[in-house]
Amino acid sequence: MEPLEERSLSGQIPSITPIQDKTSRLVRTQYEENPYPRWTKIDLVPKSGSVTSILKSFPLSFDLRDYTTPERPDILVAGCGTGMHPLTTGSRFSNAQVLAVDLSLSSLAYAQRKTTQLGFSNIEYVQGDILELSNLERRFDLIECTGVLHHLRDPLAGWQVLFDLLHKTF
Repeated sequence: MEPLEERSLSGQIPSITPIQDKTSRLVRTQYEENPYPRWTKIDLVPKSGSVTSILKSFPLSFDLRDYTTPERPDILVAGCGTGMHPLTTGSRFSNAQVLAVDLSLSSLAYAQRKTTQLGFSNIEYVQGDILELSNLERRFDLIECTGVLHHLRDPLAGWQVLFDLLHKTF
């Protein structure tokens, strides 16, 4: 039943960039064949907080000067895989809208199924290549990217694209 549902969901996930880079295509093929991880349990954050309060708290303890969290922070999870990362982010930050991007439609379909199953409505899944996100006409209050940049042909170029998508507020 789940593979059929995921196959149906994969046809509904929008693609926001082309995937032209040779390395990105190889990585996409790998994760289309083997979405990873296929998880069954997740530890969600029981109490959410503002971006400011989370980033200032231990162990991060960032000095954010006079930064104030927007009422509805816009967060990008770049390389979201099968959804654990965006679900954790969506539960951690109060009133957050999360855009979750990945190369693999199979991974995204798994993530969408699990997100719906858990009752989250603040996460949007899209297919795209980090290296092509510079054309995105949207800026983010926070960008999270874990275990992804090393998969890129040019990790520093990917980091630069993500940096340029941040609101520069301080």
